[in-house]
Amino acid sequence: MTMTTIKSGLLAPTALLLALQAAPPPAESSPRATPPNQAKPPEPEAPSAASAEDAANAFIAATKKKDWSASVKCFAPEARDLVLVHLLTMLQFSGATSQDTAESLDRLLKEHGFDSDKAQAAANELMREARQQKQRPDGRKVIASYLETVKNREALAVALLAWADQTGTDGRRPAPPLDPTLSDLKVSGDSATAKLTAGAREKSELEFKRIDGAWLLTLPESNTAPSGWNDVFLFGYLDAVHGWRF
Repeated sequence: MTMTTIKSGLLAPTALLLALQAAPPPAESSPRATPPNQAKPPEPEAPSAASAEDAANAFIAATKKKDWSASVKCFAPEARDLVLVHLLTMLQFSGATSQDTAESLDRLLKEHGFDSDKAQAAANELMREARQQKQRPDGRKVIASYLETVKNREALAVALLAWADQTGTDGRRPAPPLDPTLSDLKVSGDSATAKLTAGAREKSELEFKRIDGAWLLTLPESNTAPSGWNDVFLFGYLDAVHGWRF
């Protein structure tokens, strides 16, 4: 499959964003049914952070070490699907900058069961139905339909981050080491906000929530809007730390 084919087979970002703007980051859904004779995959274990600051520091440490599995687990469970949706659409449009990288990304997606044609068709159908009913699309349903064919969502998110690191730095001099700093931490009950700075220009807004006593990262609601598209999963932060260029 060529890069052109990959891009043309994707769900248009504006259409997906329209659906995402209609709802806050998706609530944790009930577990999907496991097909007969197929073992249910183990649930990912979230890190146990006693404070929002600990959660931020765990994420910083994981990303600096390029431990992408730990990085993903720093997010609250209900935020991970939205993280994956944004990674999929962003990397497929901006990451496949040559024939070779397009083909390698296509192979990776196929290995994990992601079918862009089915994702597009399913999401388009939901949005068509919403238009007929003169309603906004349900962002949660759009996300679920978009990821329906993925075998293991956490595994694909980890693989995409590893692919981005390889592709975004391939053939380039390593980026100078940065010392990210956390500031403006504000805690209110089971929620918190903070700012993460990496380098002279990159500043990312962080949000946290406490679940069963442990603090985890979540996605700022602004990230579901076009203005926040490139900051999803702190992509700008990872770019600054590791020198990714897309």
